Amino acid sequence: MTPRKPQNKSLAQLEAAWRAAREQASKSRPASSTSIPDGNYLARLTDAASGESNGVQWIRLDFVVESEGYEGERLTRFLRLEENGLQLLARTCQALGLDVASLSAVADELAAVAARQPLCRIRVLTRDTDAGTFTNVYVNGLASTDSPSGQRGRSRLRR
Repeated sequence: MTPRKPQNKSLAQLEAAWRAAREQASKSRPASSTSIPDGNYLARLTDAASGESNGVQWIRLDFVVESEGYEGERLTRFLRLEENGLQLLARTCQALGLDVASLSAVADELAAVAARQPLCRIRVLTRDTDAGTFTNVYVNGLASTDSPSGQRGRSRLRR
């Protein structure tokens, strides 16, 4: 079997990205390993960061679920900065109360929101593809500081 040639960058050029990816992987589980079933949940946005992998820029959003039965579960959403992904990024910003005029300011604005660790209403959807099973996290909006049951962020939202 002949080794595959790198498509865009040499392995040496990707070495720094590999180290960063390994570090991030050790901090959180991949989204596809979640045990959370599809549905609506309350989750705290705990971090937002930007980066680049294989020539594609992205923004990563990290969440910690607070809904009853799934407290502490971690979810990650990657938003690719590509033309076909910009509408999803814009909807995510709007759901978080942001109206950012310039794409170059989006990552910083999302990081500022994440620094406040707001409670968000999210939807988890799992899909199976030829490449594997993927869990997508969609932000539906900011949650009120108290859930209808009076317990801060502990009730499960209805489907």
